[in-house]
Amino acid sequence: MKPNHFNKTNFAKYSKQYKKIINMTKKAQNNYKIKQSNNKSKSIWQIINQTKINIPKHINKIMVGNEYITNPVKIANAFNNYFVDKIQPKLYVKNRAKSYKINTKLNSIFMAPSTPYDIFKIIMTLKNTNSVGYDGISTKILKATANEICGHISHIINLSICAGIYPDALKTSIIKPLFKKENRELLEYYRPISLIPVISKIFEKYIYKELYKYIEHNNILCDEQKGFRQHRTINMAIYDFLHNIIINMDKRTPVCAIFCDMTQAFDYVHYDTLLDKLEAYGIRGNVHSLIKSYLYNRKQITEINRINVESKTEQTFRSLERKVMYGVPQGSVLGPLLFILYINDLPKSIDYPLTLFADDSTMTIPCKHVDTYLNEINNSLISVIKWLIDNNLKINLSKTKIIHFNQRMPDNNNLHIRYNNDNIEGVDSTKFLGLEIDKKLCWKAHIENLCKKISKSAYALYILSSTVNTDAILTAYYGIVESHLRYGVIFWGNSTNKEIAFKAQKQCIRSMFRLKVNDSCKPYFKQYKILTLPCIYILEIAVFVKSNPGRFKRLADTVPRNRRDNSRLRLHSAKTALTSNSVVCMAPVIYNKLPKALKDLNISIFKKQLRNFLVDKVYYNLTEFLLEHK
Repeated sequence: MKPNHFNKTNFAKYSKQYKKIINMTKKAQNNYKIKQSNNKSKSIWQIINQTKINIPKHINKIMVGNEYITNPVKIANAFNNYFVDKIQPKLYVKNRAKSYKINTKLNSIFMAPSTPYDIFKIIMTLKNTNSVGYDGISTKILKATANEICGHISHIINLSICAGIYPDALKTSIIKPLFKKENRELLEYYRPISLIPVISKIFEKYIYKELYKYIEHNNILCDEQKGFRQHRTINMAIYDFLHNIIINMDKRTPVCAIFCDMTQAFDYVHYDTLLDKLEAYGIRGNVHSLIKSYLYNRKQITEINRINVESKTEQTFRSLERKVMYGVPQGSVLGPLLFILYINDLPKSIDYPLTLFADDSTMTIPCKHVDTYLNEINNSLISVIKWLIDNNLKINLSKTKIIHFNQRMPDNNNLHIRYNNDNIEGVDSTKFLGLEIDKKLCWKAHIENLCKKISKSAYALYILSSTVNTDAILTAYYGIVESHLRYGVIFWGNSTNKEIAFKAQKQCIRSMFRLKVNDSCKPYFKQYKILTLPCIYILEIAVFVKSNPGRFKRLADTVPRNRRDNSRLRLHSAKTALTSNSVVCMAPVIYNKLPKALKDLNISIFKKQLRNFLVDKVYYNLTEFLLEHK
């Protein structure tokens, strides 16, 4: 066909339509991928990087000793040996249980037999993943056959409970080396990701349910521990820690915090020590034997993947089996619960407030006498280290940090805390449960780090705006922007540096909707029901108070007379601006501004209605909210 004006016009027309259809199809595909993903952030970045040349991150060579190895099986064996051999706890001293500060007068546990319906419910709650463990069974297969197999699995679980034996076939884990940072050719820069058999997850979930029920009924777990517990959150742990710091700073009392770094604490759990403690807690008889069987004779195999040059397909190579001698199983359901039982008596060995979130332990030490301050810090640190040694755990002194939160004290760098020949570094700021804590509690370092993350997200949203539809962009925004803004906002959301974070949020809105620099974001916040940072702060504070009534005193409890609104909270008096702007003071102020009818609702409806209210108001600062609700 010879080119002419008619052909050229039609070609341009249909080419435009074709590109439009392709673009719409890509948008639909990307939208579906993000919606269905368990890790939305990962899916979003995959979409962004689609046009780039992605080199698979396979391990092609690794250094062992002074030589490189390239054989995939040898590499897998090298990783497996490294992950097993690096855990070398000190020798266990038997019959040390008498030194544990544990109430040993508890009644023994009774574990009820499972029913097919119990197992069916557990199967249906498993996450849909493509990864499989040693058994090669996926959760999708289990869910598709749940009705047929739940009775059989229930029967096997009941036999295991009665016999006190955990099936050996379920005690082999697949380990995947995951690169962390720096040098890809060195073993120490990888961490193990463990995949346990999916059938084992069903076993463990049922045992966990019965075990946790007994633990809660007997109030075994210490209140200091907020990790891996129902109805406990990371915000509770951070609040309790900051409450101690802020109250002491307001009183002009010198106060410091020791941020202890336990070396691979989960991996160093010693089985005999753990089993002694479980018996003291009343976990005896068949259940004790079952957990002992669960822990011992565990094995692991390390897998690595390679691309076959000829077939261009990915191949899997496995190491030899290695026996695991220590540590609660990684990636398991029972492991975290067993670990917090293992360290449960730690707070009783220390004279100062301790904040625990899983293996994160932070001690707060107030001191009214400057002359004895350093001695108190040293003695408290020695108490922690002694407990760790007695329990076969290690502390990494090079990563353990101290912050002194009182401005009258010398600089953190000039205060020397030592243990044996090791100095404990005094710092002006450090990471604490995902927040950057600084000695002035001004949150500048945290907000700067937050804005770096959000700036990257703004770029991602700009790219996505041309490849996905609005619903997908909003899903992406909630996953990679608001989740970061929401985290810990009740602690830093009223600081002097909050405006920097709010500007970063507005930059994301401009990127999402391709707005100009001077265009107002306010209509877009309202139209797409996106909360501004001040509104996120108000919502999160109110929900925290509503969820934690025991942490705040009602005015009616301290002023004994009839009031129309007995839900009003007592306000804290503050001597410093730091305290008055903190969550300790602002939480009751904000909660008291809410209508009584709203505060009387249950937590889920309360949260939904308050969010709808804030979406409609689009507050750009906290003052607007406070003045509107005098």
